[in-house]
Amino acid sequence: MESTELLNVMEKIGHFLYHRRGGKRGLMRMLRILREKEACSQSELLEILNIRAASLSELAAKTEQKGYIIREKSVEDKRKVVLKITPEGRQWLQEKENETARQEVNMFDCLTEDEQQELFRLLNKLLECWQERFDSALFRYRSRCKGDKKNV
Repeated sequence: MESTELLNVMEKIGHFLYHRRGGKRGLMRMLRILREKEACSQSELLEILNIRAASLSELAAKTEQKGYIIREKSVEDKRKVVLKITPEGRQWLQEKENETARQEVNMFDCLTEDEQQELFRLLNKLLECWQERFDSALFRYRSRCKGDKKNV
């Protein structure tokens, strides 16, 4: 088997998982951050999400239109805009997370328990090898939130 065939399958799986689990910079990620932090300035959220200001403005506007967030002037600094998740946003996010959790239960049921364990073993072996051979920084994502040193 050629390595390109393996890479093609892995790319498809990666693409599927990325989008199935909410992506990196989308609505769910923004709402998760706002749920965790209660309130977040646009500039802080911009840094955490690592997206362009125009993209965040568009995402925030669409999310606000749906009623999932509100934008307010900061109490401390009237020049800053603070984003907050609404009860509707919390409910929508919880429903999406529940749906994702239900789907994840069935993602591997086409494999036997032994096959799942073997897949896990092989994927970990690949990951360890790649971490040694390539830049290990590629395998970590750190939140850009000031003071947050844990992996996300």
